[in-house]
Amino acid sequence: MTNLFRAFLLIAWLACIGTTLYGTYLLGFETMMPYFMQGYSHPWGAAINIDFTFHVLVASLWLVWTAKTVGRGVVYGLLAFCFGGSFTFAYLLAQSFKTNGDLKALALGRQLA
Repeated sequence: MTNLFRAFLLIAWLACIGTTLYGTYLLGFETMMPYFMQGYSHPWGAAINIDFTFHVLVASLWLVWTAKTVGRGVVYGLLAFCFGGSFTFAYLLAQSFKTNGDLKALALGRQLA
């Protein structure tokens, strides 16, 4: 099960990085925000963007809560909020090795003790 989880994280991370690099190559990084903000003008775009924003916020708060120190957690949380899955998937993959595949330790972090 742990290897399946790690494979999923690796695929998700590569998809995030790949699509970001592809979009940056085709359109440039500076065009990202207008496309993101444009989504709020359409009801479905707004629903997707709001869902995504709150999902990333919850993931960021979880990283703050589970990190070894609050300071480190704030840094991880900011990185997760700014970079989404590009950071979070890589973080989870690395942590899965650090915790030797113990999903309870991965999910609870410093709260495990």
